Amino acid sequence: MIFGGLLLLGSAVGTWGLAIAAPQPQLVNITYYGSGCPAESATGLTAHIGALDAKTNIAPLTFTLSNFTPTLGSFGSGLRMCDIIAFLSVDRGYKIVVNARGTQAQGYASLDNTTLLALRGTYQFADKAEIQSIGMLDVNGPVTGTLTKHLTPSDGDQGVASLCAGGELDIEFQSRSVKDLRSPMGVLAAGADNTTWTLNTDIEVLSCS
Repeated sequence: MIFGGLLLLGSAVGTWGLAIAAPQPQLVNITYYGSGCPAESATGLTAHIGALDAKTNIAPLTFTLSNFTPTLGSFGSGLRMCDIIAFLSVDRGYKIVVNARGTQAQGYASLDNTTLLALRGTYQFADKAEIQSIGMLDVNGPVTGTLTKHLTPSDGDQGVASLCAGGELDIEFQSRSVKDLRSPMGVLAAGADNTTWTLNTDIEVLSCS
């Protein structure tokens, strides 16, 4: 009888030791504005959350911007900006951490050797607006073609965490071109079919306890 009781206890401990799968986060709603967002004639900004990895509790968060390549203006600079408000939800008892590992940016660029392209991504949850996760990267020309770069968060930046059950995630992406005015003015070429950029970060789901 004692031996049977020990077996039952061992079985219970083994069950308690199993890891509980984290829930899949959801993108509830999204709005956006700015010169680097898709044009009104476009179908709209594409944003989605991929499947949650059961081992790491991490899911990819992807944005596609159709008008993100800046062109040089008469003052030797140009700026594209897209502000995004995304409502993310997750089951009660869990929270979401965004951009702890930075943002992968991929898009078309055509820079001569006197032009710099500055990329920036900023994330914050509305309920914790004083905490931001910021990644910045400068790309020097010459570059022509598809550019793939990683915007690593600043030193000590651990991403931004939501309250339990998620919340409003506010994001700002910037793409700025700067021309050395000591050099002859040129044009940062960007054809209509070459302005799409894809930005990928990740979401980690953690227990609130």
